[in-house]
Amino acid sequence: MTKYRKSFSELLHEIDVLVARRDKLDVQITNLKTLAEATYELMDGKEQAAYSEALKELHKSDQSLTEEIRRVLLLSAPVTPTEIRDHLVRSGYDFSRYQSNPLVSIHSTLNRIKDELEIVTREDGTKAYCLPIVPKNVRSANK
Repeated sequence: MTKYRKSFSELLHEIDVLVARRDKLDVQITNLKTLAEATYELMDGKEQAAYSEALKELHKSDQSLTEEIRRVLLLSAPVTPTEIRDHLVRSGYDFSRYQSNPLVSIHSTLNRIKDELEIVTREDGTKAYCLPIVPKNVRSANK
């Protein structure tokens, strides 16, 4: 193996490690935002008014597509990529920074996080995705 091939291989490994770390952080951020949104709903009107701007900040579309897809998957029954796209568009997610069709980006993201997902085949044969309540890696560690 040449030194360039070895170096390239090491770089790919380091990228994989960092992407996995980022994905874990995205899940943690999504969970905290979901909890913050639920807590906001429990506050009275005066308290909500004081934090309305902070809530708007939670919904800004500068969040990663992976985080937003996870949020949709956490808050929904199993959904198709088209339903994910429609939900993100309705919630104001800005796809303008993506060069490809939004569905291509959504499919790529789902493929990247597929190990975390449960895939359900609907009666019409379409695949729908959801995040299990107990993550797969936790379930397999408990076996």
